[in-house]
Amino acid sequence: MTPDAPPAAPTSQTKTPHAPQPYPGDPDATPPGENSSSSSSSSSSSSSGNPADSPDAADDADGLKDAGSSGDNTKTPARRRRLPKTAPETPESRVAEDLSVADFYQKDGNYLGAYTRAKDAVQYQPDDPYAHFALAEAAYKLGKRDEAREQYTQVLKLDPIPKQLKASQKALEELASAKK
Repeated sequence: MTPDAPPAAPTSQTKTPHAPQPYPGDPDATPPGENSSSSSSSSSSSSSGNPADSPDAADDADGLKDAGSSGDNTKTPARRRRLPKTAPETPESRVAEDLSVADFYQKDGNYLGAYTRAKDAVQYQPDDPYAHFALAEAAYKLGKRDEAREQYTQVLKLDPIPKQLKASQKALEELASAKK
C-alpha cells in the first residue's frame, strides 16, 4: 500500500461493531459473503407499506392489540376474591400460639426459640402457669439456672396441674442440689 492510496472499501465480511447482526436461522438473514441490497434488519420488512407484513399483524389478525404498559382496558377486571373474616387476636389466643410454638421448639432442640416464645407468652399473660412452666423449662435447658428457679417457683404459686407441680418440684430439687 502506498501512503497516497485511499483506504480499501469494506468487504461484506467485515462487520461494524454497532451494526445489527442477523440471528441464526432468520429467513431474512443473508449468508456471509453474499452481497444483497436488502438489509438484514428486522425493521426492513415493514418498509413495504403493507400493514399485514408488520410484526404486529399476527396480533391484529386475532383481534388483539398492543395496549402498551397500561394493559387492555376493554375487558372488565376480574373480581377479587374476598378473604374470609378472621377473629381479632386475643391475648389468650396469642399465648396459646406462643406456647404451642415454644413446645415445638423445645421438642426440636431449639431451646433459644422456645425461651423467646415462652417469654412472650409470660408477657401477655403473667398469671398463666403453663407459660411460666415453658419458660422455666427452656431457661433450665439454656443453663439459666437462676431464672429457671424463679420461674419454677412462680409455677408453684400459680396452682398448676399435678403433672407440672411434680415436674416443678423435681426441677427445683435438682437446681438446689446442683448449687451445693
